[in-house]
Amino acid sequence: MKKRLRLGIFGAGMMARAHLEALRGLKEAEAAGVSWAGKKSLKKISAEFGVPAFSRPEELLARSDAVSVCLPTFLHEAATATAAAAGRDVLCEKPLALDEAAARRMIKACRSAGVRLMTAHCLRFWPEYVFLKKAAQSGEFGAALEFHGSRFSAAPGWSSGNWLLEDSLSGGPAIDLHIHDADMILYLFGPPEAARSRSISAHGLRAIYSEFEYPNGPVARADAGWFFGSYPFKMGYRAVFERAVVEYDSSAENTLIVWRAGGGAPLAPKLKKTDGYREQIRYFARCASNGCEPDMSDGQSGLAALRLVRNALRSSETGRAVRYRLPSV
Repeated sequence: MKKRLRLGIFGAGMMARAHLEALRGLKEAEAAGVSWAGKKSLKKISAEFGVPAFSRPEELLARSDAVSVCLPTFLHEAATATAAAAGRDVLCEKPLALDEAAARRMIKACRSAGVRLMTAHCLRFWPEYVFLKKAAQSGEFGAALEFHGSRFSAAPGWSSGNWLLEDSLSGGPAIDLHIHDADMILYLFGPPEAARSRSISAHGLRAIYSEFEYPNGPVARADAGWFFGSYPFKMGYRAVFERAVVEYDSSAENTLIVWRAGGGAPLAPKLKKTDGYREQIRYFARCASNGCEPDMSDGQSGLAALRLVRNALRSSETGRAVRYRLPSV
């Protein structure tokens, strides 16, 4: 039996907690410890999850087979470069970086060091989206005619130093939230011809609404943003096929519902009881342990999604559609 991958966690915030929670009881990987955060934050998360904390990242790297980068976006490049230089595979939270140049440097650093880089686009591993991907691939419900994804929450005033509210550090709701559905659209349908977007902004409210153009394919739309006060987090989609409508609502009791052509009661498909964080770490651990590339969501995927949301932002600023081409490194 293969030993579990020792996964070091860079960070001590919300996403570090999500990754540590996902590692509980996972047979493929275990937490090697936490680092790259303030002393108080490291002490708190160390006690909460029963894992060692290291003041110096190099100490954690020495005890890890791979690293999960769960830091604020503006620190992703430095953390990835440090891990790659130590010969450690990297699972990096989305967005991969704030801009394409940084994302390319991260990909190149990992290639030069001979290590793997995976972008943590968790929707690709979320049960309701796994169901959708299989439906689109299999043709079970006919051709896809429409996809409309959405993701909204209260403005993230909880982030350390409010870094998420500073566009220069987080990219705002487009880069932090919209990128989820932009990546899913790329995953489902491939590169669109163009992005056409509009944004709204008011005191305590920011949102972006995009259509990704497929002249000979489905209507593909996505919305994301931060709303007032304590607005609850919600994500979901509506996917229209020739013979069914599939809807996902994260806030519903039955999160996934299928309405089939011909009538009858809607179906609530049985889904694996897991989440995208757990499954992406399982996948990454298997790739790292077996010496294979994480093709399902590699660094190139992270770069492609980043370019698409950057195009959407540019469209919202100029009022014109922005053509899209897959980036290369």
